[in-house]
Amino acid sequence: MDSGPAGQKERRGCARGPFVGVVDYQGMPGVYSIGVTDISCSGIRVVLTGPEEPGTIAELRLSIAGMEDQVEVTARVVWATPKHPYEAGLCFLNLSPAVADQVQRLADQGRAAS
Repeated sequence: MDSGPAGQKERRGCARGPFVGVVDYQGMPGVYSIGVTDISCSGIRVVLTGPEEPGTIAELRLSIAGMEDQVEVTARVVWATPKHPYEAGLCFLNLSPAVADQVQRLADQGRAAS
């Protein structure tokens, strides 16, 4: 299995894939997403402009080229690096089955493209 931050064993229940697209991140004021490392049906790993606090609830809008629909999700910051480069792992909250399917398609497309 893949490792998470600092070599922690992967606990994700579904496959993750790289995400090549745009994420509109709305968490703590003044902290914005400038990139995404990967995505799965359970969460996403983002690169941020500043440090984020674990427990923060964030609103995300995900979109990629070739898909008309944007996927809007709520997520909780599970872990975050305290210094540059600022990264955070977020767990999606209360996904409907339809939105979970959309997010999984994003992960599948990322794996197929890599």
